[in-house]
Parts: sequence; C-alpha cells; structure tokens
Amino acid sequence: MNLKNVFISVFISLLLIGISCKTAKLRVEVLKPALINISQEIKTIAIINHSAPKSKWWNIVEGVLTGEMIEQDKKGKERALFALSQRMGQSSRFKIINTTEYLEASGSITGKTFPIPLEWATIERICKKYNADAVLSLEHFDSDFIVLNKTRMEDVDGKQITVHIARGIASVNIGFRLYYPIEKSIIDRESFSFNRTWEGEGNTVADAALHLIDNAQAVYRISEDAGAMYAERITPLYFWVNRTYYKKSKHNTGIEEGYRSATVNDWKRAEQAWVKALGSTDIKTAGMAAYNLAIAAEVQGQLEKAKNLAQQSYTNYGNKKAKEYVYILERRINDQKLLEEQLGN
Repeated sequence: MNLKNVFISVFISLLLIGISCKTAKLRVEVLKPALINISQEIKTIAIINHSAPKSKWWNIVEGVLTGEMIEQDKKGKERALFALSQRMGQSSRFKIINTTEYLEASGSITGKTFPIPLEWATIERICKKYNADAVLSLEHFDSDFIVLNKTRMEDVDGKQITVHIARGIASVNIGFRLYYPIEKSIIDRESFSFNRTWEGEGNTVADAALHLIDNAQAVYRISEDAGAMYAERITPLYFWVNRTYYKKSKHNTGIEEGYRSATVNDWKRAEQAWVKALGSTDIKTAGMAAYNLAIAAEVQGQLEKAKNLAQQSYTNYGNKKAKEYVYILERRINDQKLLEEQLGN
C-alpha cells in the first residue's frame, strides 16, 4: 500500500474566508492510528449484542420510573451497533460482519455494569458460524434523558419578558469486549459514559418542552455517537484536522501567488511561488514562506520534509506559529510508525 495514500488523504477542503487578513484556513483528512493495537492475525470481526436483560421485568420497571419508551434501550443498542460497524467499515483494517446474535447478559440487571463474560465455546461457535477471527460484543448499555428547566429575562420592545428554557440531557453508559478465541483472551474491555445537551425555548414551560428534541431521538443520536467513538478506539480511521497558512505579505507577492494556487489544489505551483518568497530580504515574509512550504509538504504526505521546513521557519525566521506546528508534525510522524504496525506495512 502506498504510504502517501495511507497517511494522508489528498482530499483538501479549502475555506476561502481567511481567519485574518494574512491567513487562511484549510482542512486536511488525516489517517490516525487506533488507540490500541490489535494482532494482525485478526482480520475479520463478528459484531454481536450480548446485552439482552436476564430479567425482562427490569426494563418495565425502569421505563415506568424514568419515562422511557418501551424498548428504547433496545433500539439505542441497535443504533450504537450500526454506527460502530459503519465507522469501522470506513477502514480497510478489518472485515466487519454484522450478526443477529442477541445474547442474555447474565449477572447484569441494570445494564450499567459488565455481565459475566461469554464462554469460549460460545465465542468459538460464533466465529465458526460467521467465519470470523474475533468477536466484538456490546456487553452493557443504559441510557437516560432528563429535562431541566430554567428562565432568562429578555428585553422586547422595552418590556422585560420571561423566556423559558428546557434543557434536555441525554446520556448513555456503554461497554464492549473484544474476544479472541485462538488465545482465549479478551483483547479489550472498555466502558465509558457519554452525554449531549439540547435546548428548547418558549413562552411557557410547556412551550419550551415542545421545542426540545424528542427524548427517544436524543437517545438514538447519542447511542450512535457512542458506537462510533468505540470504533475509533480499535480501528485506524480518517479524521479532519485544521491547518492555517499565510495568504499575503506586504513585502512580497509570492505568498499571495502561492495562496491562489493552493486554493485550486495546485500545490506544486504553490511551492514554486513560496520557494521564491523564501529568498525575500524581509525576515517575516521568509518565515511565512517556510511555514507555507511546510504545510504544502504535509498535504502531499511528506512529513519529515514538513517538519524540517517548520523548524526552519521558527529557528531561522522566528515564526512563532511554526513552533507549535513542529510539535503537531512530530506527533504525526510518531502516528505514522504506529500505523505501519497496525496496518501491517
């Protein structure tokens, strides 16, 4: 696999509105390593749901106490698993198999704690059935949605009126295990909580509540967020990152010339203009040029070259922005080494 294509996508989204009169912003899609390393022997993963409540009466009791819709958690689990498989599927690292396995979670009543692990005979059966190397299991899941009410005063035509605000907070507590039957080991066991907030406003408490997101929809959205978040833990994936570069200098037209080329994704021509600007007698302009050349190198996947140019921009010309950029590039270079290991390159 071509390392240039692995470590950085050439899909660049340029924002034509500069964040200042001298700088512009661009977004770069960067491949980042997973938080944990998974054996190269694991290529196919079967996803299952091991969070079926042992006591179905608990779901009924919880629904009555919290006002949840019937089977809201069950649908939330489905959304979490869908988002998990979708996000993992964006990487070439694993082949993902979605299954219909919905297994009872013995030892976990509320869904807030891990159940007893599945027996290896069960894991081996699932792997054989789906021709998988490992099993990724949703082990526990519990969601909640609460509404808090508050007010604020607002001036309307010289009169003070009360605005009612309904703040809805959706939360989910979720946990996963990754089973590897060959070694009879649980490679990963991770549990985390996640929440999001929505607001609705109105002239009365009831009116504000009407403008608030539906509680089920809030739970479904946060469930999807949680599933995607776990995918990022075990899968090398692409993320958008922001970069800032210079678009003009009072003392040299080369910076602006290169900027115009960059906005149409002609980085080679942009480099030629910035190399000329690097010879400027104005130290600030030279620093800008070196910095922009570092950006161009990163966009083209040349991380070591980008780091050297950023160092030059700071040490030779005192460009303070370049100092922070050096550290960013060093992290990317370290990530590159992890990616080589995780992707088997």
